[in-house]
Amino acid sequence: MFSYRHVILLFIMLFSWTAQAHSFKIHDTGQGKAVLILAGGPAFTAWNLLPLQQHIAHKHRALLFDMRGVGDQQQLPLPAGSLLSQWIDDIEAIRQSSSIHQFTMIGHSWGGLMALLYAKRYPDNVKQLILLNPVDPEKRGLSEILDRINQRQQQHKPRAWDADWDSDQSTLTKSEDEIKLYQIRQVLPTYFYDFAMGERYAAQFSANDFYPELNSRIWQEYDAMPFTLADAKKLTPIPIRFVDCVDDLLMPENQQGLKTHFPKMRVKLFRQCAHFPWVEQPKVFYPWLDKALQ
Repeated sequence: MFSYRHVILLFIMLFSWTAQAHSFKIHDTGQGKAVLILAGGPAFTAWNLLPLQQHIAHKHRALLFDMRGVGDQQQLPLPAGSLLSQWIDDIEAIRQSSSIHQFTMIGHSWGGLMALLYAKRYPDNVKQLILLNPVDPEKRGLSEILDRINQRQQQHKPRAWDADWDSDQSTLTKSEDEIKLYQIRQVLPTYFYDFAMGERYAAQFSANDFYPELNSRIWQEYDAMPFTLADAKKLTPIPIRFVDCVDDLLMPENQQGLKTHFPKMRVKLFRQCAHFPWVEQPKVFYPWLDKALQ
């Protein structure tokens, strides 16, 4: 027979389990085949991918979440060791706790590389990979990215950002959040074919949507344990689709780099868009995605 003490102890155990289960916040909606969507950055929040998730959830089960240390998961403890390895473990823990046998994984930008790293460790748990405007494993597309960003800025808004920045006060007196917000709203529009649309899109973001320290940490850890050609050969049984825009700042190096790793991958290119095809070209992107997920 349970005593009062046993009842209290049982309640504490149940409460602790519930707290742990809900400490990692996941947007999980829809039914059917499990589709996991991984955001970019690294260390950007994932909320801007909610329209993508909502569309997929009409026919499938769609999961979306921030990575540990970012956004909804900002309060979770960070490991003393590899954070990148912890991110991979977190994805696997979510798969198990969500009773999912296999994921179809959609990784946007850095998220494409994140999907490859997960598949490298857990190939049997991946049904299909859709690499959406990904960073290629050798980071070829990043080699000239700063020059291309500057060119786009000069083309559309010559000196506008510098003028806005200098008109207020010295950079030395800016807060960390002001600097992050400035960087987001300066850089993000250059990732759009329609620069004005990019400015409107960037205006939705706050300083809490990007974590530069984690971004730097993840890139350093990736360079220490990159995704290699040997890793790619192990993923041969997994269907892989490369999706990008002709005017993406990371192109054509992205496609060339991924083709080196996956010669048989399927390729789909959209026109008049850059890094966010579901935003700039939804009428052609979403029908394609529906067929790809079938």
